[in-house]
Amino acid sequence: MYRVFFDETTGDIQTIVNEEYVAENMKSQGLLVESLPTLEPVAGKAEHRYVDVIERTLKVKYIDRVLSPEEELANVKKEQKLIQKALDDLIFGGTF
Repeated sequence: MYRVFFDETTGDIQTIVNEEYVAENMKSQGLLVESLPTLEPVAGKAEHRYVDVIERTLKVKYIDRVLSPEEELANVKKEQKLIQKALDDLIFGGTF
């Protein structure tokens, strides 16, 4: 189990601590959760754990992030291949 300490207004997580290491005087604070949500990698997105302050549950949302130059280049190359294939199909009537 984990104790999640968070901003009561925004739900932004300040820290997550294994419950066995939480001091007795801190156990009444924060949110106790049995497990942490699994973070799934999503291209072009950053994972953001937060606490839904109304439901008092730990959640994950994926927000847009700036792509690295390598990711940008990979996207451009992928798009270029698709465009080239579409042109080849249009001009030659089939795929190569």
